[in-house]
Amino acid sequence: MSDLQELSSRPIPFLQLLDLSEMISLPRCRKMFYKIPVDPYVKQGFRYKKIARFTICEEKVLRQPHKPLWQPKYIIPEHQGMARIYHEFDPNEEFASEIHPVIKLFAEITNMKEGDTVLFQTQRVKTSKEKIGLPTSEGWHQDGTQSMMALLCVNRKNIQGGRSQVALAQGENIIFDYPLSSGEMVIFDDHKFWHYVTPIYPADETKEGYRDVFIIANLSLME
Repeated sequence: MSDLQELSSRPIPFLQLLDLSEMISLPRCRKMFYKIPVDPYVKQGFRYKKIARFTICEEKVLRQPHKPLWQPKYIIPEHQGMARIYHEFDPNEEFASEIHPVIKLFAEITNMKEGDTVLFQTQRVKTSKEKIGLPTSEGWHQDGTQSMMALLCVNRKNIQGGRSQVALAQGENIIFDYPLSSGEMVIFDDHKFWHYVTPIYPADETKEGYRDVFIIANLSLME
């Protein structure tokens, strides 16, 4: 049995591991990370991010107006409860054909209500010989969604590390520890669990490495 099959078969409530590599075109999804801007709220400069908002109405995925991202100070203390302003990724139909099915699947699995808002983030973390990449620079945390969220790996390029971890408490009682491969998605209950991703390092130190992921959450229960 493969690691994916073994983890997928575990009877852990509120956590699922899925392989979407046959459902989406990874080469097209990877284009969403071209020229992605640096995250201005991570001073070390290894994280890059764009965001967008969507709702599902009568089984259609509809783009919502672009707004800053806000989380209470008690959720992510390093962001001090601020409104974080990010670039919006382009409303390209090529991208829509890939991400809309993913959003619909997420909404179905997590029992989202009609009209709920989905926050969809594209996030790249880079690493090099001179710089470690920290996918979760804030450490073990919860995003404050009070609901389910998902991480979908789009690309792992010349990296080692980057293991997605989910725990019952802040860094304690880890129940999920797995390096998501391209096309694999983990869905978990952000309200019940804490999550973290281990640092990434270049497999070949003479070249840069990076990890690209989609982060999906029910924003209606977050803001």
